[in-house]
Amino acid sequence: VEIREQTQPRSNSDLAASYNNIGSVYALMSDCRNALLFHEKSFQIRQRSFPPNHLDLSMSYNHIAAVYEFMENNYAKALTYYEKAVHIGQQSMSANHPDLQQQRKNVERVKQKLTLTDVRSSVAFVPFTPVMPAAVTPLVAPGLQR
Repeated sequence: VEIREQTQPRSNSDLAASYNNIGSVYALMSDCRNALLFHEKSFQIRQRSFPPNHLDLSMSYNHIAAVYEFMENNYAKALTYYEKAVHIGQQSMSANHPDLQQQRKNVERVKQKLTLTDVRSSVAFVPFTPVMPAAVTPLVAPGLQR
């Protein structure tokens, strides 16, 4: 990467691919901060290098969304990025393309997670405290006095 950074322009797609790969490795290592950092570097280069409906931008959106979804549990941000990926996919792929279908599944999965999160946060938790009715006397073993 250092050699590419020194020898190639900042808009080089090979440098973007290298950053993307490094981001993916950090994601596999559960290093969320660095995964996002490198996926975002990759995205910035691709954004400067390609038209707005280029599939590499869609891939970057998917990778960033996955970090937010699986490592940060930030489903709202993940949904935003997944929806951007779908938008590009709808412009650049056929309606039945497997990648576009997967992107749509990603959106639906995150929407379900958001719904579950909303339901969980709206349910009040009341701790259970057993109360013994006054009319019930505790059992005492024969021969034992209280």
